[in-house]
Amino acid sequence: MRKRLLLIILCLLLIPVTLSAQQSREDAPDLYNTRYADDHRRQRLDVYLPAGDTPAPVVVAIHGGGYLFGEKRDLTNFADGLRDAGYAVVTPNYRLAPDVTYPTPIEDMTCALAWTHAHAETYNFDTDRVYIAGDSAGGNAALLMGLTDDLNDYFNSACDHPAPETWLHGIVAYYPIVDLSTCAAVCEPARRATALYLGGEALTPDLWGTANPVTHIDADDPPVLLIHGTADRVVPDSESRYLVDLLGEAGVPVDLHLIDGADHAFIDLIDRPDGAAALAIMDEWLAERQ
Repeated sequence: MRKRLLLIILCLLLIPVTLSAQQSREDAPDLYNTRYADDHRRQRLDVYLPAGDTPAPVVVAIHGGGYLFGEKRDLTNFADGLRDAGYAVVTPNYRLAPDVTYPTPIEDMTCALAWTHAHAETYNFDTDRVYIAGDSAGGNAALLMGLTDDLNDYFNSACDHPAPETWLHGIVAYYPIVDLSTCAAVCEPARRATALYLGGEALTPDLWGTANPVTHIDADDPPVLLIHGTADRVVPDSESRYLVDLLGEAGVPVDLHLIDGADHAFIDLIDRPDGAAALAIMDEWLAERQ
């Protein structure tokens, strides 16, 4: 009787493992853990390729985690959903605080973006339709990379891929921190993460300005889509509303979609109403720019 009970328990424990393995095979990237630089184990990316032979638009998707944690696999469902909609998706890891500080994470992401352009012919990427997306800290990074005056400022010698002439054609940011100084004042988790990411509490105005997406806004910036939950307890939707005003004043095309009642971190939950609605909004927005 005891052996039978143990066997039943073992079978029950194995059931979710088997289902999880099946799901991971179905959602697996087409290219896994590929190096985009050689300096660190986190300088790796995955690639999801859509069906078909025509060059596909590309979304470089940046995971969140306050620049302190997170993995590219956190965007597996999101990337797979975009792949099903006809997009190629590149999901890089990047080095994290407190082991490194700004600008190192942004330099890593810039190198991953350069890798994407450099491998366009190999993987049938359409380099005239390259977009960057991210959630939370990843959204902050996407905005900084898309709005900064010259992304070559983050392109360093550690990256062995050539810098493209045109980096990006649009930005999608889910519940992003858009102003490191104002959000740090109202969001305690964001304040702690920002301090570690920028290298400590004694922050200079120059550093605030350089690392802040809002300081780089001008009329030449690419179009921006913001998606935010109205019940976000980590980054309030006032951050996205504030950015809409600033971009509008500069003449930058911007769209804000508020997901009623949604909290933080729903980008990968595409099997739930919040995540599914956001993915549909993003798909429609990108399709309008093809």
